[in-house]
Formats: sequence, structure tokens, C-alpha cells
Amino acid sequence: MRLVEIAHRSVLVARLPSSVPLRRLPRGFLGMALVSIALLAAPMSRAGEAGQLGFDERRLGRLKGAIQEQIDQGKLAGGVMFIQRDGRTVLFEAYGQMDLEQKKPMRTDAIFRIASMSKAVTTVAALILYEEGRFMLNEPLGKYLPAFANSVVAVPPPPGSPPHVKYVTQPAKRPITIRHLMTHTSGLTYGEGATLAAGDHERARLQGWYFADRDETIGDAIERLAKLPLNGHPGEAWQYGYSSDVLGRLIEVVSGQPLDRFMQERIFAPLKMTDT
Repeated sequence: MRLVEIAHRSVLVARLPSSVPLRRLPRGFLGMALVSIALLAAPMSRAGEAGQLGFDERRLGRLKGAIQEQIDQGKLAGGVMFIQRDGRTVLFEAYGQMDLEQKKPMRTDAIFRIASMSKAVTTVAALILYEEGRFMLNEPLGKYLPAFANSVVAVPPPPGSPPHVKYVTQPAKRPITIRHLMTHTSGLTYGEGATLAAGDHERARLQGWYFADRDETIGDAIERLAKLPLNGHPGEAWQYGYSSDVLGRLIEVVSGQPLDRFMQERIFAPLKMTDT
């Protein structure tokens, strides 16, 4: 499978002008994406119905005001808010614009990139294979992806080391397991910030979350990632990063299918997720 992104209906995320490079999006934008929800066709609530469902109209107004404030300050182009209780819609409204350049008003059925919510979809895909007995959660990753069989960990260099030495390596105390990938405790990061081997990640073109701009397979990227040192011993710390990307490659190897086809056949089609 080629490295592409997954789009789905979402809330509280805005589409920015096409002139804004995706890699320059603020981190707060991604945080918004983490509250994405699959929206079903839902009618607007009738006047007074919110109160009948136990919601305070004034407090709902504060929520609307919070989104509008972000739009007025230019932090969001627009957004969609969806609140439902017991199967009844309390609030389903669009705010701002879905395209600033074309001045198109936001629609409640607008499609957004879900960013890191794709991690949850990937984990569901892996758990389908787990339920079928295709692997055990505590099995070493190297059993299926041999490149990770002998991982090393980057640690600070000893005192007196030359200035250009940013880290030294030591063997990982334990192998990465599939459970570590699912819980982001594998030692893998996005190769940024406090990652000791950040320079090596940059040179390997494996720095940051954005992968959709490159012409390579998941397998190619993950093989290259396996040659870089971990930023911590597996199982010892929660670190956000490429764990889900590696999990995606595991799904391909175990299932014998490209990741996009597996997700389409086993998740999206059965659940009628037609826009994902």
C-alpha cells in the first residue's frame, strides 16, 4: 500500500486554505482532529428539545461561542459541532467556512482529514487479526518484522564525549511486542524534539507525522525505521510516534493484504463507512 492519509467526517476541525503547507499546520490543529466523530445524518433539534434532553441552552451557547471565537481570531476556518444523547440530536450545526479562498460556508456533511484518529482504526484492524488467532499481543514484533529483532536504544553519551556525539546505543532490554505498538510504549517517537537520534531521523526522512508526500510503500519506510535506534526501552515509557505506522505494516504482513484493502474489506465496507 502507498503511504496515504485517511479522510472521514469529523467535528471541530477546519479546512485551511490550500496555500497552507500541511506540514506547517499548528499542533493545536491536530489536537482538534483527535476529537473526530463519525457523523450520521442527524436532524437539527427543535426549539426547547435541548432542555428536554437535560442540556442548558445557555451553556450550549457558550460552546457555540467558543467555536465562533476561534473562527473570529483566525485560528479555525470553520467547524461542525454534534451533540447527541440517547440517540436524539441535541445540537448539529456548522460554523464558519469550509473553504476560505472560495468563501464556501461550512456544511454539516463536510469531509475532514482525521489525522491521528487513523491510529484507532489501525488498532481495530490489528485486533481483528488478533481475535482470529493470527498473533498474540505479547509476541515479539521481530517474529513478523525481522528488522526489529535486535533493536538498540539511544542513550546519552558518557561524560567527556566529543561535542558531535549526540548519543550512544545499547541493546534493548526486551524486544518490542505487538502490545507495545498498540500502547505507544515501543520506544518509537516521531524523531523530533527530545529524541536523541533526531538528526538521524531527519536524514532518513522519518521525522514528523506527515507521510502522504512520498512515493514509497509502508514496508519500505518501516524497514528504514527499524535501522534507527529507539528513544527508550520497550515497555518503560509512553511515547507518541510511529508505533501505529509499524502496526499497519504488521497488518499487511500477517494478513497478506495491503493495509488500505484490509481496512476497506474488514472495517469500512461492513460498517458502511462510505466516506472513509
